[in-house]
Amino acid sequence: MKKYVIIISVVLITIISAVLVLDIIAPFGSVIENTEPDSVLADAIMIENASNFYCEDFTCTDYQELTWDSVKGYIEGFNENYYDLDDSDIVSKRYQGDFRVYLIPIDGSHYKFEYGAIPSVCGLDCIIEEK
Repeated sequence: MKKYVIIISVVLITIISAVLVLDIIAPFGSVIENTEPDSVLADAIMIENASNFYCEDFTCTDYQELTWDSVKGYIEGFNENYYDLDDSDIVSKRYQGDFRVYLIPIDGSHYKFEYGAIPSVCGLDCIIEEK
């Protein structure tokens, strides 16, 4: 009988320990997910800034479209794996002196930047949650 009490006690302690560990770890998943909109905005701002840098080196006109190949050399730390990007894809277009950003996330992404918005103007208001 004592054997069963000890075994049951050990099993209960193991279960309680596992629940406590999961309670401690679980909030970190939501913290990581909550940073995703900030990351998407940072990527859009990088495209906007890279487009401006490109136009410092080359003459840009209003309505000029810039491809990923044109701006990627001006960017560090951009999350290419989050977006569907080819070198010939248009990622920004100049309109009235500002660059509008065009980024298409890969399938399964939770957030996207509003297509054609200006990141430095709209900030997180332009981040759309995918349903």
